[in-house]
Amino acid sequence: MKIVDSDSQKIAGLGVIVVLAMASPSQANDFVFGGTGAAIRPMMESRVLMVSEDIELVHRTAESTWEGDGDWSVVATYMLHNKHHEDVQLKVGFPELHCEVDADCAGDRFLQLKTWVDGIEVPVQIGAIEKGDPWEDELGRIYTFEVPFEAGQEVEVRHAYQMNGGGGVYLDELRYITTTGALWKENIGRARFTIRTGLRPTGLAWPKSFTMVHNVERLIGGRAVSEYVFEMKDWKPTQNLTLEMYKHPDGLGGTERNCPDLNWVMDSILQDGVIAASYEHYGKLSREQLRLCRNLPYARHGYIF
Repeated sequence: MKIVDSDSQKIAGLGVIVVLAMASPSQANDFVFGGTGAAIRPMMESRVLMVSEDIELVHRTAESTWEGDGDWSVVATYMLHNKHHEDVQLKVGFPELHCEVDADCAGDRFLQLKTWVDGIEVPVQIGAIEKGDPWEDELGRIYTFEVPFEAGQEVEVRHAYQMNGGGGVYLDELRYITTTGALWKENIGRARFTIRTGLRPTGLAWPKSFTMVHNVERLIGGRAVSEYVFEMKDWKPTQNLTLEMYKHPDGLGGTERNCPDLNWVMDSILQDGVIAASYEHYGKLSREQLRLCRNLPYARHGYIF
């Protein structure tokens, strides 16, 4: 396995695994709000701490019995602890990404959102950030709900919803807001993000402040599913989670093995037909080079051939 390590990039056997300092905004993380009515503002909370957050994001390609309108199913579970010696009542908010035009943000809207506090479903209200607040340009609609704590009590908050992803011809993108977690005065005890997809990307890119601890492909219900897990401890988030999943990364062995770029091959097939494209791209390769090119997709996914 060839590994190239620098401050901003790592390339490994999965394909292209790039760890970048990304600034692009993403989906959601619970935090505390003040204010009244629909105009609310984020605020630092010192009485309650976030013991853990477990976020599970599953793409529709990973399940054979998918239901719903979104591309991704999300279950977000937070454990909150009131370390104060008195009872506390907090207004907690779950934010969407801010956008200027609703039509531009269809992929960042929550679909069929449900929220539970200690296993009991609770109603949510929709508000917006106060004008002039520092978070105004990043956060859009805020789903707020009340969470009561007895002195010393630990409470579970869970959200379930669907959302659409982003991307284009060469990549799919998953985004999740985590920087709001820095508004808890103490660091988050443990944060774990589990992502499952049947897209089977040949390359990944994510912010360098996130630590990948698990990366595996397996058959689930007859489907090939990729699972990625990020986990951080004693964590104060400084970046949002943005996972870019590349479909055909350039330069991963293709050039050095003389294997043609698949996108060029497909373009040639559309223009000149299969026979002409096959001869143009593969006709001059040796049997050994053809063998390596045939197995390159397996190598990109870490399989021995």
